[in-house]
Amino acid sequence: MSFGFSVGDFIAVIQLANTIRNDFAGAPSQFAEASDLVKSLSIILNHAGNIQLGRELDKQETAELEHIAGCCQKVLTELKHVLDTNSELKQRQESFSIKRVWKRLNWRPDDISHLRARVSVSIDLLNIFTGSVVRQDQRRQDVLKWLTPIDSASEQNAFFSHRQAGTGQWLLNSNEFKAWVKTSKQTLFCRGIPGAGKTILTSIVVNELSTRFQNDSSIVVVYLYCKFKEQDEQKPEDLLAQLLKQLAEGKSPLPKSVQALYDRCKAQKTLPSIDDISAVLQLVVAEYSRVFILVDALDECRAQSNCRETLLSRIFSLQKYGVNFFATSRDMPEITKEFQQSLVLDILADEQDLRRYVESRIPDLPSFVRGDSDRQEKVKAEIVKVVDGVFLLARLHLDSLTTKTAPKQFLAALQDLPTGADAYKRVYDYAMVRINRQLPPQVELAKRVLSWLTCAKRDLSIKELEHALGVRVGEPRFDKDNITGIEDIVPICAGLITVDEQNNRIRLAHYTTQKYFESTLTEHFPTAEFDITEICVTYLSFTVFESGICRTDSSFEERLQLNPLYEYAACYWGHHARQASTLYEGIVDFLQCESKVEAATQAMLAHKRYPFYAEYSQAFPKRIMGPHLAAYFGLTEPIEVILRSSYIVSTDEYGQTPLLWAAKRGHDAVVKQLLDSEKTIDADWTDCYRRTALSWAAANGHGAVVKLLLDSDKVVDADSEDEWNRRTALSWAAGNGHGAVVKLLLDSDKVININSQDSEGLTALLWAVKNRHEVVLKQLLDSEKFVDINSIDKMGLTALLWAVKNRHEAVLKQLLETGKAVNADLKGRHGRTALSWAAESGYEATVKLLLDSDKVVDADSKDKDGETALSWAAGSGHGAVVKLLLDSSKVKDGRTALLRAVSKGHDTIVKQLLDSDKAIDGDSKDDEGWTALLLAARLGCEAVVKLLLDSSKVIDGDSKDKLYGRTALWWAAEHGHEAVVKLLLDSDKVIDTDSKEDRHGQTALSCAAMRGHEVVVRQLLDSDKVVNTNSKDKNGWTALSWAAGNGHEAVVKQLLDSGKVKDTDSKSNRGETPIWLAAARGNEAVVRLLLETGKVNADSKDGFGRTALSVAAENGHEVIAQLLRDYITV
Repeated sequence: MSFGFSVGDFIAVIQLANTIRNDFAGAPSQFAEASDLVKSLSIILNHAGNIQLGRELDKQETAELEHIAGCCQKVLTELKHVLDTNSELKQRQESFSIKRVWKRLNWRPDDISHLRARVSVSIDLLNIFTGSVVRQDQRRQDVLKWLTPIDSASEQNAFFSHRQAGTGQWLLNSNEFKAWVKTSKQTLFCRGIPGAGKTILTSIVVNELSTRFQNDSSIVVVYLYCKFKEQDEQKPEDLLAQLLKQLAEGKSPLPKSVQALYDRCKAQKTLPSIDDISAVLQLVVAEYSRVFILVDALDECRAQSNCRETLLSRIFSLQKYGVNFFATSRDMPEITKEFQQSLVLDILADEQDLRRYVESRIPDLPSFVRGDSDRQEKVKAEIVKVVDGVFLLARLHLDSLTTKTAPKQFLAALQDLPTGADAYKRVYDYAMVRINRQLPPQVELAKRVLSWLTCAKRDLSIKELEHALGVRVGEPRFDKDNITGIEDIVPICAGLITVDEQNNRIRLAHYTTQKYFESTLTEHFPTAEFDITEICVTYLSFTVFESGICRTDSSFEERLQLNPLYEYAACYWGHHARQASTLYEGIVDFLQCESKVEAATQAMLAHKRYPFYAEYSQAFPKRIMGPHLAAYFGLTEPIEVILRSSYIVSTDEYGQTPLLWAAKRGHDAVVKQLLDSEKTIDADWTDCYRRTALSWAAANGHGAVVKLLLDSDKVVDADSEDEWNRRTALSWAAGNGHGAVVKLLLDSDKVININSQDSEGLTALLWAVKNRHEVVLKQLLDSEKFVDINSIDKMGLTALLWAVKNRHEAVLKQLLETGKAVNADLKGRHGRTALSWAAESGYEATVKLLLDSDKVVDADSKDKDGETALSWAAGSGHGAVVKLLLDSSKVKDGRTALLRAVSKGHDTIVKQLLDSDKAIDGDSKDDEGWTALLLAARLGCEAVVKLLLDSSKVIDGDSKDKLYGRTALWWAAEHGHEAVVKLLLDSDKVIDTDSKEDRHGQTALSCAAMRGHEVVVRQLLDSDKVVNTNSKDKNGWTALSWAAGNGHEAVVKQLLDSGKVKDTDSKSNRGETPIWLAAARGNEAVVRLLLETGKVNADSKDGFGRTALSVAAENGHEVIAQLLRDYITV
């Protein structure tokens, strides 16, 4: 089984166990022990077999199972022998069947006693193995679910199932697509108008690539489908986590980097940051030979807070690892500009694809069309003509035609299908006309469905919608008999909704459907927001929730399961209420019930953010009351009612007041209400994080709230630091890029320390630079307050160093051109300057900005390791940067750079340095005495050695390093670098070819002979330069001694044939001759060569009186001993 263990091998062992088990069935009682052993082994083998068949095992698991299976097979074979010995097969008299007859008298219990322990061990091993695999599988699922609960495969399957067979082939056959697939690091951007079929085409591409590369585990296809209703759940970190999950799923076991991230976050009880995810993404991507990333509907990806730009920048950064990127979007300038260097393909539904689709819908049309081929052709031709390459219009047009009941009516409608710019509006208008022609209960239900799907803040599950439609205002509990099934909902909505059964979601048919209803909301659903608020608050007010919060995770999860609309209602009722034109009176009643308020807060804020989050249901601020919830949602009318009451300001469990909640969420109207009220309001109150209302508002960019707080005499401390990070309001605003808030703070009369440093040593300026906020940076630099532009954080980074690190030329330019006294030569971490970091990273434009600035004075500054900007650029292979530095009058010294370039084998940069007019000493040494030539020779860099030998800047070809005292020739000879040895021997700069190194006293020839480098030995022997073949090292060994002792037959022959070996019996310090060494180590061929010279003394004794013959015999080399006896006898 060691020659490719497979499922078949293991099944064979299982079958053997099952056979023996069946054979023992019906055995007499004295065979019970043997029967039980086989039964136990058979059961656990079958269990292990199910695990193996259930998933592919990794190499280690396969090796372990192979070993266990081998042990089982051996013990089963022996048990079968016992079975066969104690029974025989006989034919039944009454039939031709065979039965097993047991030899009871022959049975001896001792026959299996020696097998009992081995069977038990096999069972234990199998139990350990299966337990380990099950635990690993569970951990695997935990890690993957922790990354994201999203099942991307089901999304793909759902979209792909809607494609018409054979469609999309035009894209797969396009030159752009073929070029994209063929070449790594390519980007293909597919843009198209709404409804052109971009999402279905994306699913077709995913399927094509997955099918094409399904047999190559080193290639992976991962994808994202962006949705306009899920923008809050599709932040950049969420989407990148989806990609990471898919990439990790393709590896078994899971990549170590993914497991390490999981373990670290689990220990810290945190979620991974976007930087964490990106870093691990890079590591996992690098484990594949090719990675295809596909993102559909970029236009539906969240644009606020640079979310879309962040997602794209992170994906683009992966392309240096060979990633191919495919993206679709509407043609929007802000998106299209990101793909200026990419392959671009315009998406319009192919005519043949449209015809296939229309043909597939013919069975849905009236019978007078289904039975008339001419009418069918007319339908195909007309639909294809009017939709102008838009699949969605084709579907909507066909939906409208299905309702026609007479040929004339049908043909008239076919001729009057909407076209042009307002086609969608006319189609949707007509769909609403069809809905309004239904029976009144159907009309009412359809409009409720459409209003919910239009106004819902996220996609709804099927059960959520069913419960929303089943709520009856005024009733104290939900009645399941009010539920309308989804199968009765879909037919009455005129094709305007779609059900995703795989993901249990229901939504509007398309993005354009959403936009249509948003623009006609007052026409079709004028009271939608009020109605939804009424339903949500009624649901939250059910008597079942009077018990308050759930005390355990399981009871909380049970509550959500039994009440499907509860989480949505708790999270979004206030948003709907704020957008409603009038206040639903039941809100105040709900807010005054503390138990229901706290229960709703739990459903709103307690989320299981990762699988191992124990007691997550309790991770929310308790003691929240009605005023807190009203402030959270920004509801001014309930706040007004509460303020008129005898309400006393209170805090929740996290120390948050209604003012803090309103400020954090940006509800300026509520903040103003509270500040203007006659109630005692402490505007400087800090929560459990020691953060004030001003701190939260500033961090979240709520300018109107910040202004209210700064203008209020109730705010005294505008420079308060939080407890964890010691950050001020200005620090938070600057770090998050909220320019308007920064301006308010800087212009305020309140005391603001612009240079306040947080726990990481970061000032507002450093935060702005670190996070690339140019506008905020300008505000801080232009401020009348003194800003410390040279401040250093605890990482040893200045503003200038952060700008270089982030490769942000615009920010760097701002800093260099400011009138402030910026010190561009200031050293940060590791004693390195901004120029040093930029040079190492190869940031050409950044280096040029620094060199052109009069702020950079010392371009030759050395860091703690003695490296300069030039040496970092040279060692990193950045030729363009090296040229900039060499061309600059600010760079004077390039000695260190030469050594760095040589150590990395960058021959083109070595040439740049040698050809420059800078002060470069080709013979200069580092602290360990290494010259450029020594390094190049040791590394075998032929091109670099040639450049150095040909350069006038290199004079000494015989220089030695400090530690070993070895020359360039010696190093090249030791490593067998033949081309380098030739260059050195041919150079007139290399004179001492017989130099001995310090440690062992070996020459280059001796070392080459010791290593068995035949070509190098030949080069040295044939050289016109002085090479002493008989030179001895500190142990008294010659080149011949080393070659003979190490068994290098060819080298021994070269030395003997050269005629330069004067003494073939040269003795070492311990009296060992070459033949003695060869004999002692069993090198028969070498012994024969030496004996054939007739110049060796086979009887020569070492310092202990041993001859070659005696030591050969002593070491068991009989053939050599006989050779020596024969030689001596002769």
